[in-house]
Amino acid sequence: MQPKRHGSSSNSQGGRTHNLIPDLNEEPPASEDQFENLSRQIPKVFHPYISNTSLQDVGPNGNCGFRSVALGLGLTEDDWPIIRSDLVIHLESHQEQ
Repeated sequence: MQPKRHGSSSNSQGGRTHNLIPDLNEEPPASEDQFENLSRQIPKVFHPYISNTSLQDVGPNGNCGFRSVALGLGLTEDDWPIIRSDLVIHLESHQEQ
């Protein structure tokens, strides 16, 4: 028997359901304003630190976190193996911590 999966929390107001936590496994809806679609998935506390020119969508192949970090450091998203390798080296050298 499979364990029951829990979706995002929701709150019903006036017959409408509002998702409090977005499902990050779903693709954002297609729109002319990609920044608006993507910014809804980022907590508002971070919005002052991003701009519509710095927000980029990365390939969803299981390495998207590494791809995002690479872009944030001024590399290309194809440089993700460098980020992953550097992280592994750092974790191994600081294993006791």
